[in-house]
Amino acid sequence: MLRSAVLLPDTALLVPGVAGRADPLAGLRVAAVTALRRALADAAADAGRTGGAGGTTGAAGAAGAAGAGGAVRVVLVAAGPRDRVRSGPLRAELASAGVPDGALGVPVPSAAPAGGAGQDGRGAPWGSGPHDEGPAAPATGTAVGLHLLAAALGDDAPDPLPVAHAVEVGPPRSAPDGTAGAGAAAGAGPGAGAGGGGVASGDGPADDRRGADLRALGAGLVAGDVPVVLLVVGSGSARHGPAAPLADDPRAPDVDAGLVADLADASPAARARLAAADEALHAALAVSGWGPWQVLVGAAGAAAVAGAVEAADTSLGALHLVGTWTVAAPADVPGDAA
Repeated sequence: MLRSAVLLPDTALLVPGVAGRADPLAGLRVAAVTALRRALADAAADAGRTGGAGGTTGAAGAAGAAGAGGAVRVVLVAAGPRDRVRSGPLRAELASAGVPDGALGVPVPSAAPAGGAGQDGRGAPWGSGPHDEGPAAPATGTAVGLHLLAAALGDDAPDPLPVAHAVEVGPPRSAPDGTAGAGAAAGAGPGAGAGGGGVASGDGPADDRRGADLRALGAGLVAGDVPVVLLVVGSGSARHGPAAPLADDPRAPDVDAGLVADLADASPAARARLAAADEALHAALAVSGWGPWQVLVGAAGAAAVAGAVEAADTSLGALHLVGTWTVAAPADVPGDAA
C-alpha cells in the first residue's frame, strides 16, 4: 500500500561534482533530501506503531525498516530511455549523462532491486523485452534517485541501498500522425490543467492505452499490506526560454503551471487531470515526468492524498520540482485511532 511518494527531478546536476565547482541546484537538492528523509522516517515510525520492524527514529530507523525483510518497501520509478524493469546489481553511475565516477563529489551508491516488478493493464509482464532487466548503466533519473536516497539515509545508508523494485519509464510518445496532440492544436492555457486539452490526436481515446498500462503498473507496485515509499523521478518541460536544453516553446510555462498545480493538489480531480494528460503534447514539450507521474496516479488509486510541491526551479530552462504525496496513516484516519 502506498504510504507516501516523493517527487524528484531527473537532472544529474543534483549530484555534487557534476557541474564541477559550481552547484547550481544546491537548494533543490536540499529540498529533495529533506523530503526523502521525512518520508522514510514517517514510514519507519508508522511501522513501529503498527508492530513492524521499527521503533528507531531518524535515518537509522528508516534504513532498518526499509532493509531486507523490513516493514517498509522502497520502490523507485524514474524517467528513462525506454520502458524497462531493472534488476540485480545496479550502480548509480552517471555514464548516461556523460559524467565519469571520478568527477563526482560523493561515492557512487548501488542497489539490488528484484525483477518482475509488475504487469501492464492487460495482465502481461510490464517492460519485458530482450533489452530489459539487463546489466546496462541506469538511466540518469535512476542514478539521481539512488544518489538522493543515499544522501537522505546518510551514514546509515546500507550497501546496497534498500530498493525493492526499480523501473524506468520511457519518454512520452508523439501522436501517430506526427502532430503535437489535441492540446497543442487547441492551445494549452492555464485553465487547461495537466491534460493540456485532451487526448492526443490520431487514434482518439485509444491513445490512453499506454497511460492506462502505466497506472496499472503503479497500482501493482504498491499492492499488499507493506507500506511503500515511492520515489518518482522526472521533470517538467525542458523548453523554458532561450537557455533551455531544447528549443524554447511558448506553451511550456502554462502546461508546467498546470502540472505543478495538480501535483501540489493531489485531489481526485487533480489526479484525473494528470491521468488525462496529453501524451503527445508532453512529448513535444519534453516532459520526462509524464510517464512516472502516470505510475504515481495509479499507485495512489482512490486513497485520500495530501500533496505538496516543496520546491520548483526553472533557472536552467527546464522545470525541476520536489514534491510529496502522503496517504493518511491508519492512526490518522478518524475512527481508527482507538
